[in-house]
Amino acid sequence: MNEHAGSAAPITATFVASRAEENEWRRAVALRQNRSLGADLGWYSYLGAVPVGCVGGFAALWLGVEWRFVPDAAMLTGIAYFAGLYASHLSADVYAKRLIAAGGLEQCEMTVSVGQEGVSWAWHNSRLFRGWDDLTDLTRERGLLIFWTRVSYAIFLPLRTLAGGQEAQILRMARARIATKPQKQARLAPGRSVGL
Repeated sequence: MNEHAGSAAPITATFVASRAEENEWRRAVALRQNRSLGADLGWYSYLGAVPVGCVGGFAALWLGVEWRFVPDAAMLTGIAYFAGLYASHLSADVYAKRLIAAGGLEQCEMTVSVGQEGVSWAWHNSRLFRGWDDLTDLTRERGLLIFWTRVSYAIFLPLRTLAGGQEAQILRMARARIATKPQKQARLAPGRSVGL
């Protein structure tokens, strides 16, 4: 297959994603989202307790609280900030686990087509197309090829749906088109990169 020929037929696969494939896709997306700001930057939000505590102290002064209780008010405001932040992280984690448990794609027939112009993903009555210029990375994740369009969005294609040699054709197309762009997002890949 000549990657640069406009008349080459696209590689098309129609499948119903298994629960394991859907969960792997969601895991990879969630992992990349968590790493999008860097592992350490998430913890910096806890440093916000210092200015929030100061605001609590000033609010206590403004409300007419005695001076000797102002440090206590500031400390309690900072602790309340920590508790709220921690509760929001816990609830987001519970929500993500419930979404994975609920599924959603498993009973749906999908068609992924990889061609010279880009990658399309069709399911139910919907269709999504991303040109090669929109794709930032391609990773291989436990039986899936995942085409990354942003940090938080990806199109997946189970390797089991590809005939012999089709994976190599897709990798050649991706190398010719994705590798020529700056790879800002490449370090965020949660799985094994295909070596673009």
